Amino acid sequence: MMLYPPLHTPTFYYLPTMQKFTNQLGTSPNDINLLQSDLASFNEWCISNSLSLNIDKCQIVTYSKKHNPLHFNYHICDITLHRSSLFKDLGILFDSKLLFNAHVSAIKNKALAVFAMIKRNCSDFHDPLTFKRLYTSLVRSLLEYASLIWDHNNVGHNDQLEKVQNEALRFIGHKCNVQRTPHSGYGNILKLLNLEPLNVRRHLSYNTYLTDLLNNKIDD
Repeated sequence: MMLYPPLHTPTFYYLPTMQKFTNQLGTSPNDINLLQSDLASFNEWCISNSLSLNIDKCQIVTYSKKHNPLHFNYHICDITLHRSSLFKDLGILFDSKLLFNAHVSAIKNKALAVFAMIKRNCSDFHDPLTFKRLYTSLVRSLLEYASLIWDHNNVGHNDQLEKVQNEALRFIGHKCNVQRTPHSGYGNILKLLNLEPLNVRRHLSYNTYLTDLLNNKIDD
């Protein structure tokens, strides 16, 4: 069993990426000194357990509601850590305000690029169910990955993501001769393909997760 080093700041770790998180915001010079001490202790612990830190990839991100939060140039092995306002972890872009605007924009653009690839390579297809499988497996999965973390039910985010699905529905309707009154929405195509709006699916996933959590079906 691997024992973690005793630290001053409330911290948790997860393996194998060995990332270190602390909820200490550095609100005073003493907080800063304690966190710097913890970084040194953590590095020594890694060395004693034959683990190496890629210091070039270590970053500092400050989360605060203050307009001018207290910043400090933390270092490991006399190397100053890079301060960033945006970083990616497990496929999610975290910004310093936790608004996730950059993440939503990134997954929207990636989903559109994948769907453009589908359109180029499947131009001879005419079966709506085939297009549905391609869309749900390759495109929609990108738009829904880890949504429990980044979705705030933000209207702007919802509109960006629904536009991707609407483009897919419009293309499928055109290729498969599904009649739709211009500017009337995509309800008939959704019904034909047995699909739901993306925000509805996200709400269902939240409800499922909360139900499982309350019934102790979620692992620690």
